[in-house]
Amino acid sequence: MKPGESIPYLRATYHASLESVVPNREDVSPEWYWRKENEGKSGKLYLFESRNIQPGMNYILIADKEGWWCSTGYGKAVIDGDKLTIATRNSVYTFRIND
Repeated sequence: MKPGESIPYLRATYHASLESVVPNREDVSPEWYWRKENEGKSGKLYLFESRNIQPGMNYILIADKEGWWCSTGYGKAVIDGDKLTIATRNSVYTFRIND
C-alpha cells in the first residue's frame, strides 16, 4: 500500500517477471538507474488501483519469497497478451506474465 492510501483495490495478481524498465523522461538523473537492477527478477505481481490518492490510476508491487520487492509509481496499466506495461512519471515498466 502506498503511504497515505486507504485500502486500494486489488485488480489482479500474477506470477510475473520484470522484463525491462526504461526512463519516461529525457532528463534522467543518475539516481534513476537503481531501477535497472530489478530487471530479470520475478515473483508475485499485485496490480492495484488507487481509490483516493490518484483515483483510477494503477501501481504495481512485485515480490518474491526471499524478500526482494519492487513497487512502481502511479500510472495506467495496459495488458497485451502476456505483457503488462505501466508508464509512471519517471519510468516505463514492462512485465511478462508467467501464469
